[in-house]
Amino acid sequence: VWTYRRSFTNGSRSYSSLNSGDVSLQNWGAQDSPFYLFLPVEDAMAQVKAGQWAGGINLTALQLSEERAYGWYWFYKNNNTDASPYLSMLQYEGGTNNGLSKLPYLRDTRRSAHGLGGFRMLQSQLANSEKFDDTIAIGYYNVDTHLGHCTNPLPPYMQNTTINPYYLPFRALTADKVDNLLVAGKTMAQSLHANSATRLHPEEWGTGMSAGIAAVMMAEHGYSTAQVLDNIASLQSRLKAAGQPLEWDL
Repeated sequence: VWTYRRSFTNGSRSYSSLNSGDVSLQNWGAQDSPFYLFLPVEDAMAQVKAGQWAGGINLTALQLSEERAYGWYWFYKNNNTDASPYLSMLQYEGGTNNGLSKLPYLRDTRRSAHGLGGFRMLQSQLANSEKFDDTIAIGYYNVDTHLGHCTNPLPPYMQNTTINPYYLPFRALTADKVDNLLVAGKTMAQSLHANSATRLHPEEWGTGMSAGIAAVMMAEHGYSTAQVLDNIASLQSRLKAAGQPLEWDL
């Protein structure tokens, strides 16, 4: 785990090396917090209505996550005799007074429930390399689902899943009830299963770039997201001109 999450190497960059002065982002287990950090939707909306919006974050869960991270540090410090003398929390690295990161590590977050026309991207569409008329990006990563706060085992259909190079449609960047909202990355209109394959940086960059250029079109022409979809060829042309790949050579 040390080299897997190492952000600075003060010496050999070998995956098996350990150097005095290395910096590594650590937490217990697979780095995930077991606590669900978001309030139920109704509680989050209550914050809005009361004029006390606080991000919809469950502060108790955030506190427990911080205590867990601290617990991992002290366990590692006091039980790893080889590394213990060299371990410390780095305030300057995390930009905090305690050495913890400013934000928790999240593999999942709130997502658009449905895009335009009720669209919701499914893992089966990715696995089958389904092509879309409104493709705005491509991606390729295997399904990598982390249970996080969920204690139940994965259902059979989410186990041993094979993914092929896939296409990402503009409709996944929309919310069917908000005509001027664009979403990208982990917040797309997609299932948990699909998100397990699209939550990586390349897909986030591709969908983020697409959302950005779509936003320019909306500002230039006063378009809604539905009108961008109606003019999808124009968006695709702009994306290609900016160097965004939209096709796989399969």
